[in-house]
Amino acid sequence: MELQKTDQAIQSFSVTNATIDKMREQYLPLKITGIDDKAGYLAVHDARIKVKSLRIEVEKTRKDLKEESLQRGRLIDSEA
Repeated sequence: MELQKTDQAIQSFSVTNATIDKMREQYLPLKITGIDDKAGYLAVHDARIKVKSLRIEVEKTRKDLKEESLQRGRLIDSEA
Protein backbone atom coordinates (compact mmCIF):
# COMPACT_ATOMS: atom_id res chain seq x y z
CA MET A 1 0.00 0.00 0.00
CA GLU A 2 2.84 2.39 0.84
CA LEU A 3 4.44 1.78 -2.56
CA GLN A 4 1.21 2.73 -4.31
CA LYS A 5 1.07 6.04 -2.41
CA THR A 6 4.67 6.75 -3.37
CA ASP A 7 3.98 5.96 -7.02
CA GLN A 8 0.98 8.30 -6.98
CA ALA A 9 3.03 11.07 -5.38
CA ILE A 10 5.74 10.68 -8.00
CA GLN A 11 3.27 10.70 -10.87
CA SER A 12 1.36 13.71 -9.56
CA PHE A 13 4.54 15.75 -9.21
CA SER A 14 6.60 14.48 -12.12
CA VAL A 15 8.11 17.07 -14.44
CA THR A 16 7.30 15.74 -17.87
CA ASN A 17 9.51 15.91 -20.92
CA ALA A 18 6.85 18.13 -22.48
CA THR A 19 7.27 20.64 -19.65
CA ILE A 20 11.03 20.58 -20.07
CA ASP A 21 10.71 20.99 -23.85
CA LYS A 22 8.34 23.92 -23.39
CA MET A 23 10.76 25.61 -21.00
CA ARG A 24 13.61 24.94 -23.42
CA GLU A 25 11.68 26.57 -26.27
CA GLN A 26 10.80 29.59 -24.15
CA TYR A 27 14.08 30.18 -22.36
CA LEU A 28 16.91 28.90 -24.55
CA PRO A 29 16.58 31.69 -27.15
CA LEU A 30 16.82 34.40 -24.49
CA LYS A 31 19.96 36.50 -24.75
CA ILE A 32 21.45 39.56 -23.14
CA THR A 33 22.77 41.61 -26.04
CA GLY A 34 24.86 44.04 -24.07
CA ILE A 35 25.49 45.82 -20.83
CA ASP A 36 22.55 48.18 -21.42
CA ASP A 37 20.05 45.43 -22.31
CA LYS A 38 17.86 45.66 -19.21
CA ALA A 39 14.87 43.93 -20.85
CA GLY A 40 17.08 41.02 -21.93
CA TYR A 41 18.62 40.83 -18.47
CA LEU A 42 15.22 40.77 -16.77
CA ALA A 43 13.90 38.08 -19.14
CA VAL A 44 16.96 35.87 -18.55
CA HIS A 45 16.85 36.50 -14.80
CA ASP A 46 13.15 35.59 -14.55
CA ALA A 47 13.70 32.44 -16.62
CA ARG A 48 16.63 31.40 -14.42
CA ILE A 49 14.57 31.90 -11.27
CA LYS A 50 11.69 29.81 -12.65
CA VAL A 51 13.99 26.96 -13.68
CA LYS A 52 15.83 27.09 -10.36
CA SER A 53 12.57 27.03 -8.38
CA LEU A 54 11.32 24.00 -10.29
CA ARG A 55 14.64 22.20 -9.85
CA ILE A 56 14.64 22.88 -6.09
CA GLU A 57 11.02 21.73 -5.79
CA VAL A 58 11.85 18.49 -7.60
CA GLU A 59 14.86 17.88 -5.35
CA LYS A 60 12.86 18.58 -2.18
CA THR A 61 10.10 16.21 -3.26
CA ARG A 62 12.67 13.53 -4.12
CA LYS A 63 14.19 13.79 -0.65
CA ASP A 64 10.79 13.67 1.04
CA LEU A 65 9.70 10.61 -0.93
CA LYS A 66 12.99 8.82 -0.28
CA GLU A 67 13.24 9.57 3.47
CA GLU A 68 10.95 6.73 4.59
CA SER A 69 12.94 4.21 2.56
CA LEU A 70 16.20 5.46 4.03
CA GLN A 71 14.87 5.22 7.59
CA ARG A 72 13.67 1.69 6.98
CA GLY A 73 17.04 0.70 5.52
CA ARG A 74 18.85 2.17 8.53
CA LEU A 75 16.56 0.24 10.88
CA ILE A 76 17.24 -3.01 9.02
CA ASP A 77 20.99 -2.33 9.05
CA SER A 78 21.00 -1.56 12.78
CA GLU A 79 19.24 -4.86 13.52
CA ALA A 80 21.68 -6.78 11.37
